[in-house]
Amino acid sequence: MELVYSIDFNSSTSRNDLLYDEKICCSLSCRNIVSFSRGRKVDGSDKDKLDICYEVCVVDLDKPWQEYEVTTYTCPVTCMRWDPAGSTLLIVNAEGHLTLWRMKEYLLNMWEEVGSVDLEKEDVLVLAWLHSGSQILFNPEANNVNYNEKFTRAKMCPSFTQFGKKPVDGWIAVTSIGMVHVGLLLEQGSSTMLTAKACLGQTNTHINQADVAFTADGQLLVVTSDGNITSSIHCYLIRVALKNHICSVCSSPSASFFLKRQSVPEGITQEPRLTRLSFLSRENSEVLLACWGTPSFSCIEAWHLLDQTIPLNRMFQNVTEVAFKTKRWMHKSSFTQRSGLTDIARPKLPISRSFNMESTIFRSYFACTYRDGTIKIVHRQTYQVLYTASMDQLINFKSLNNEPSSMEPPGEKRMRLSSSSSPPPPPHLVSAVQTTTGCGLVGLGEGRLYLFRVFNCSGASGETALQMLPLFVVLLLEYTMFCGLDVWDVLLSVRQGMVEGIVDKLSSNFSKQSGAFQELLYQRLLRHKMALYSCLGSGNQRAADCRANITLHAITTVLKGCLRPKAISAQDKVLIPNYKKSFGEDMNCYLAFSQPFPINYQFGVEPHFLFSGSSSSPSSSHHHHHRPFPQDLCLDADQKYDCVRQIQLGVRPREPLRECVRCKALSLLRKPSDTKSALLRAWELRFVKSCLCGGHWKHVSLSSSR
Repeated sequence: MELVYSIDFNSSTSRNDLLYDEKICCSLSCRNIVSFSRGRKVDGSDKDKLDICYEVCVVDLDKPWQEYEVTTYTCPVTCMRWDPAGSTLLIVNAEGHLTLWRMKEYLLNMWEEVGSVDLEKEDVLVLAWLHSGSQILFNPEANNVNYNEKFTRAKMCPSFTQFGKKPVDGWIAVTSIGMVHVGLLLEQGSSTMLTAKACLGQTNTHINQADVAFTADGQLLVVTSDGNITSSIHCYLIRVALKNHICSVCSSPSASFFLKRQSVPEGITQEPRLTRLSFLSRENSEVLLACWGTPSFSCIEAWHLLDQTIPLNRMFQNVTEVAFKTKRWMHKSSFTQRSGLTDIARPKLPISRSFNMESTIFRSYFACTYRDGTIKIVHRQTYQVLYTASMDQLINFKSLNNEPSSMEPPGEKRMRLSSSSSPPPPPHLVSAVQTTTGCGLVGLGEGRLYLFRVFNCSGASGETALQMLPLFVVLLLEYTMFCGLDVWDVLLSVRQGMVEGIVDKLSSNFSKQSGAFQELLYQRLLRHKMALYSCLGSGNQRAADCRANITLHAITTVLKGCLRPKAISAQDKVLIPNYKKSFGEDMNCYLAFSQPFPINYQFGVEPHFLFSGSSSSPSSSHHHHHRPFPQDLCLDADQKYDCVRQIQLGVRPREPLRECVRCKALSLLRKPSDTKSALLRAWELRFVKSCLCGGHWKHVSLSSSR
């Protein structure tokens, strides 16, 4: 484990002027965009008056010094969560006001509020998006050639479905009075939310800690506690239903348990309390981590939810049932630390629980951060502490905290503050989150954003390796390519000497896939190659070649989409009307796959359809010929170039521009719906969400784009 970088995200206001304790929360999207909250003084406020506003900002981990503001609140932000697509942010503040923010036209620095719900000033303990039912498992020992066999899909049902088993986007929130709030977004892109709420138990009770996870049958498992370690930890099963356009939430009790307490070390006089409840992952409701302790001591207990069979008396037995099946929690392991727990960074890489990770050197982990600056890397199955580090070892805080600042108070004021206050606490992380593949650990603390590189791989003798094996790097690259995830965090484990071998192995495995599968994932493969070559000092030319191949492949794909059968048989013409007549107007999907394969068609395209895609025809006559390049066209050094439309924009374009936050490529900011040509509209829709390199777009002014 080593530090990659640390960025000071504090505002220009002096740190000593703000003497308040703020709750920092952060969330990381699948596109490696981290969102965090922070407090600052209101601009223009009096020096004697402490007016604080809380703002939510987002940064790309590739360019952490460029931060973009989403919104501001007058009270602290308690929870925030990215949606599975990484374009919508759900934020809840301390007043119980929930807002839904979405990127405007997929621009990272432009946000719009698309919905809000007032939770009646309730304190939200846990916030999560509903599960879509799609989950692709990662197998560290997969040696199959075919991607479909190497990465299997888990059998999970969506949390809520419409007619036809279509999953619906939505969220769930659990409050401190034992209420469950659910919101559904029935229409894609709509701002209307259908909300419902219900009580977990028969009556409202005070809850101090809670967490939520998804079960395989589409239900949600909620675990709660009042904070007292002598009280039981209650579990509830939640099911969301929709009938007659009315959303309903049904709660039923599940198996509960008591903590397995152990003796507290001598010298600790404070009464221990339950400080954290956390499932190992949102998709794994069978493993729960419960932490209890004091500010100077903490103990984490790992509990597993198992199936228990209870035999029935002969009087109650029948032919079909001779035993009763129920659920019960079993204690598996515990580990302690002489410091209070601040956060648990859970793994996001989905691995089947039946897979025995002890047989492989690939180590999936969860990280625990403490108040004394300790970071523990713990194995997700054996609960063995793999690695222990301290912030003092990972980074030199003296060089960070002693930087000269013009806003620093005078020496007398510093002496007065140091003499009147207790010694400052050691540097530690307040909030931490893992990247998608676990190759990186993002942390917030001391007004800084940290990124750590974690080598989740063991060496020959069992100790933590100093670098990941190329075999696992290739496997993670193929997994991100198969799932459509951002590849940036995998590059943290790539050394320069490994790039050539990784690219060759990646290309060799890709060539063994079927032709249709290669056509589907070829653009992602080129993006992965471009990212790998960019890690080399001498790989800029090959990265540029991959970028050019992405453009050529996109042109080929769009032109293939224009092709239509030259001759259609009479049976093909009456195929769709016969289906509609038999099954109704709703049966208009997947009709193309009703014929036996292969279907041999001879394709052709009308010339006027292709030339309608250009705004100006090269010649008014019907005979199109090549036009020589104008000799009077001189390209200025300040010329702007549109990387999507492949045109020169001039020195000062009149239309608004967008810029990639990673590669700095420019493009015109146009809505694809305003494009009249269907051919150009299909082309622009390919790059409306991201740049050719896969990075986010941002809106730029003409002065900043120079």
